[in-house]
Amino acid sequence: MREISSPVAATGEGIVDAFARLVEQRSTEGMVVSPGRRSTFGDVDTLAQDVSDRVATVGLQRGTLVGLAAGSGPAFFAGLLALRRLGIAVLLLDPLAPVEDRRRAARSLGANAVLDCVDGWPSSGAAFHIHRIQPPVAMRSRADVAIVKLTSGSTGAPRGVAMCSEHVLADEAALAHTMGLRATDRLLAAIPLSHSYGFTTLALSALVRGLTLVVPADRGPFSSLAAADPASDRVPDYSCLYSGAAETHPPTFLAREHTARDLGRRLSPECHGGEVQRGVRAAGARVLRGQ
Repeated sequence: MREISSPVAATGEGIVDAFARLVEQRSTEGMVVSPGRRSTFGDVDTLAQDVSDRVATVGLQRGTLVGLAAGSGPAFFAGLLALRRLGIAVLLLDPLAPVEDRRRAARSLGANAVLDCVDGWPSSGAAFHIHRIQPPVAMRSRADVAIVKLTSGSTGAPRGVAMCSEHVLADEAALAHTMGLRATDRLLAAIPLSHSYGFTTLALSALVRGLTLVVPADRGPFSSLAAADPASDRVPDYSCLYSGAAETHPPTFLAREHTARDLGRRLSPECHGGEVQRGVRAAGARVLRGQ
């Protein structure tokens, strides 16, 4: 089974450059699969370009902070890539949160707009909608920021962790090294891609390393089991399950057995993804507090 080495970012935006290499090498391979659906790296690239062209007409400046609220699936990846290709910092928002809550969090952290796409599997960029924050937020350049994650704690006001591209790529590389992830592995996306754990363990593994994500068709209690059908090509090598507060309980990865139907009995803990942040990863993160 072919191993894939840690990606090295070319000049430019690290996530975008890493994904461009995957498209060049594996355009027709599946990036996101779900019961009855399949989207290749090439499909996501085409959708991202469509979204990028539409967002560009709004006139947002490079370094602007924009919220992204997109369903788990090709939509999330296309929206993220579209914004990063334009040099826009991305604030990850939960697409299932009420619209006003999303916009309130975006405004509080200094975002100038929110890019929405509730459908995780849109047919084109027309499903994406950009909403300007009203009243307008004073422009503050975030040129050194790639991603802003919302924290899980409750402080009375939104708080986010701002990460540069180098931090994001280092985070992904550390996780892949800890897990021994391979280019041919598949991950069951049992947690939202917009959440901190989902973004690092699932979205980045697909965007940067080229792993295939198995996405449940809906958020029902048994959707993950249905998505991980061992009779299909969707059976995952790892399942990432949210296990509690970020500070004390990192996500648990479960290694694949011969069947994925009896998760409780057939799968056993493989390792934990959390570890102390050091060097470039610690230096690249800072807290943004809501106003």
